[in-house]
Amino acid sequence: MSNPTSIPVALSLGSNLGDREANIEKAVDLLAGTLANICCSSFFCSAPVDCPPDAYDFLNIVVTGETGVGPKELLRECQRIEVEMGRPADHGYHEDRIVDIDILLYGDEVIEESGLTIPHAEMTKREFVLQPLAEIAGDWAIPPEGSTVGDCCHILARTTGT
Repeated sequence: MSNPTSIPVALSLGSNLGDREANIEKAVDLLAGTLANICCSSFFCSAPVDCPPDAYDFLNIVVTGETGVGPKELLRECQRIEVEMGRPADHGYHEDRIVDIDILLYGDEVIEESGLTIPHAEMTKREFVLQPLAEIAGDWAIPPEGSTVGDCCHILARTTGT
């Protein structure tokens, strides 16, 4: 898939049910059918955000890679993998999950459509996204402003005291 039309992408993966690490590793393996040159961050453990009080902690990673598919097709593939791994079709937004895959960045594109917002609307507010992404792609400029992932990570750390 490494051809001139390959687009760099960044995805966030999280799991808070079962063998979280194995769940994420399986999802990465399944993504290899759509992404080339996959690079994975270290695992990052985080408390659930906007979830019920009894939700389990999440294990998260960020992966970067290149794809030859469009953003909507990439979203469909991420959703297909979630379902294949056991996510019910009627799954609630903030419920426990075997795997959750979010598109963070798709090249330098800005997309605001029903069901698809790129860059991910909450990515610069979430340490469990920015810290792993900064580890593997700290110089990536987040459109449209152009602040780098590393800069956003430092700003978030200063504002949250972490």
